[in-house]
Amino acid sequence: MNIAHLKAFKALKNRYREFNHEPIDHVFRRMMQVKSPELSLVQQPFQESWSINFNAEKQRLLTQLPQLYNLFHIGSTSIRGMTAKNVIDILLVTEQSPEDANLLKQLKTLGYDNYGVSPISGNAIWCWRILNDVSYVVHLCNTSNPCIELPVAFSQYLNVNTGAQQAYVAEKHKLLARNLDLMSYSVGKLGIYCDFFELAGAWKKAHCGELTLPHYETC
Repeated sequence: MNIAHLKAFKALKNRYREFNHEPIDHVFRRMMQVKSPELSLVQQPFQESWSINFNAEKQRLLTQLPQLYNLFHIGSTSIRGMTAKNVIDILLVTEQSPEDANLLKQLKTLGYDNYGVSPISGNAIWCWRILNDVSYVVHLCNTSNPCIELPVAFSQYLNVNTGAQQAYVAEKHKLLARNLDLMSYSVGKLGIYCDFFELAGAWKKAHCGELTLPHYETC
């Protein structure tokens, strides 16, 4: 972390007090701790195979992990027409602790390596399964975690709102065009997420009432 990173974060903190139910400074500290595999950050055009990949992996996980409460395709690969890295993000919701040793062992046998705290929440764990043609990352969250609601709403909102999707893509491309280092890019993208998660949450409440997970599949 350098002075430029601190300045970028200070500017962000002046605009936002929290992100996805967490104080913004807590989010920033977690960003400094998050570990991830070294993968290409190159954005690819939307691929129909992403939803096919997700559905196949969903069935595999549900079959092998019957204790799952629910799971959702999140992130850019879940949004039709969106450019994205070739990584399928999956939110795994369980009534167990995300640090449950048996659950993590089961995921290990399914090819997922534990990388520790997830960028989604300080109370979530992410595990990666890296293949040659596509990679998968699961974010393990307990059902009581309030941070799991907005990532799902965000994907749903951009899938049905073309104008919002175009605005999000424009902001994302402006950020990429600046050729920032990874930390500066992450801080900039956090600011974009702050805006669009707020919009997605308001849209979800207007259409489905309060944000509650049991209604996500049907609403």
